[in-house]
Amino acid sequence: MTYVLCCSDHSNPAPLSATATTITGLCADPTLLSTVPDDADRLVLGLHLADADLSRFQASMRKLGFDPLGVGIVDLTHFTTPAAVEIVLAGVIARTEAFAGATPEQIKLEPAGRISRRSLLSALALLSIGAPAIDHDLCVARDGCRACVVACPVDALSWRGGVVEYDKTVCVTCGICITTCPTGAVVNPTITREGIEAQIRAIIETAAVPPGIRFVCRTAEPRNRPGFFDVGVACTGMLTPGWLLAPLTLGAASVDALSCDQGGCRLENEGQLATAVTDARTVLTTLGIEKERIAGDPRPGLLPLGAVASPGILAPGADTRVIRELARLVGVTDAKADLRSAQLGTIRIDPTTCTACRMCAHLCPTDALSSASLLDGIVIDFDPGACVGCSQCLTICPEIERGAISLEIRFDLQDWENGRREVRRDTAPRCERCGKPIAPSAMLDRITAMLGPEHAKTLELLTTLCLDCRGR
Repeated sequence: MTYVLCCSDHSNPAPLSATATTITGLCADPTLLSTVPDDADRLVLGLHLADADLSRFQASMRKLGFDPLGVGIVDLTHFTTPAAVEIVLAGVIARTEAFAGATPEQIKLEPAGRISRRSLLSALALLSIGAPAIDHDLCVARDGCRACVVACPVDALSWRGGVVEYDKTVCVTCGICITTCPTGAVVNPTITREGIEAQIRAIIETAAVPPGIRFVCRTAEPRNRPGFFDVGVACTGMLTPGWLLAPLTLGAASVDALSCDQGGCRLENEGQLATAVTDARTVLTTLGIEKERIAGDPRPGLLPLGAVASPGILAPGADTRVIRELARLVGVTDAKADLRSAQLGTIRIDPTTCTACRMCAHLCPTDALSSASLLDGIVIDFDPGACVGCSQCLTICPEIERGAISLEIRFDLQDWENGRREVRRDTAPRCERCGKPIAPSAMLDRITAMLGPEHAKTLELLTTLCLDCRGR
């Protein structure tokens, strides 16, 4: 890892222990990066972004063989002590080391926020930014899942024939699809779960006292808050309650997030963030933890909750995982609360209207709902700890208007502890010709009620022979 520090007439100090290559006037002249050692494999820049033209820096990075999306940048503008710079630098280095590379489809061009007079006179200055791509090996759209399609605020995603298609020209890179996807199939190389977790851990480990973590939009305007260190996301509207609470499980004293209107982000997703903050504070209150630890005014010297969580706290299913970890840290075993936006839930099935068709279980992307065939029928099971509240089971249920299935956005520690349980069971008459099950009894009853006695011959065929034997 090579750290290159802009050395100019600014008063910002260098970090205490990091070995830095200092280049006088780098912010004004990115071509000076040509002096970077040839053996540098990863690059982190310390710049005063108010004076820097990032579009020109990216051009210089490419000439040197660096992927601009994989180069970490420390904005030195608001730091006044070497210790603060070192903490920020540790986080950026950790996130840069976690960068796994980007494919051409994960690169999107947008107008630069800051451009020099040279760029303005020569051509339109464009920045390369990270864009999402679908990992079709992880995507379960082939089973009917459309969670990301429904969540996308600009219709950049569409579902066609079991495949999610992505229109990069429409996408605003808000990141909502990343946290919505129940299987982690949507990946933006600059906003990865692994990179963000690595940055948070490094900040906490480097700080002498438990720090605050503040999430900010990618385009947020710099704004200093003593004791807090920024972690950039695509847009803070992508944050779920679990993502907001996760730093507390890693040793942070408190967490904040700048809304779009506070940080100058153009995406205007402050409504989503406000709901997530409310849910996060509800979780803390329910567990007996000070709600001021989230987007509040924490007391000076607030201590972390306890031992840090194992790696992977932000993996899919983060909301459930984080709440469980917080409960463990404070020794709470029985707590529950209704939430509004959390990615978790409890499924209820009404046996009086459910036809036991099992379409909900076949579609469930996390296998929270599963089904099995029995000698005398079928059974549907549900694991509340695996549910991410994606609502896909509701969208596919043919009897949803009759209330056959419902979703409650709530957490219940005891319910999670009890694990998987049976939620529906039904018998299935057997084919008179081959002996195979025909269909669940409730489904056949529903068909009988819909067709009526005038279709007696059709009903006799449907209720006495299986699908295979009907065609013989």
